[in-house]
Amino acid sequence: MGSEQIFHVGDCALCQLVGQEVEVEVIEERGPIGVNGRHLVRIRMPRIANEPIELEIAEAYLRPVTGAA
Repeated sequence: MGSEQIFHVGDCALCQLVGQEVEVEVIEERGPIGVNGRHLVRIRMPRIANEPIELEIAEAYLRPVTGAA
């Protein structure tokens, strides 16, 4: 089935959205309920206007945040 889960609640990750890479926070682990057992996660993007944006996506679309400032 799907691969091992990588991201957990509270993790920060990078996600390619609308042509730019955005830092997001994993707010819920949905488990291997996607097509072919893909792990789904719910993410929160930074606030735009007044409300943060939340999406449910396949974990495969995320990559770890690397490097420190």
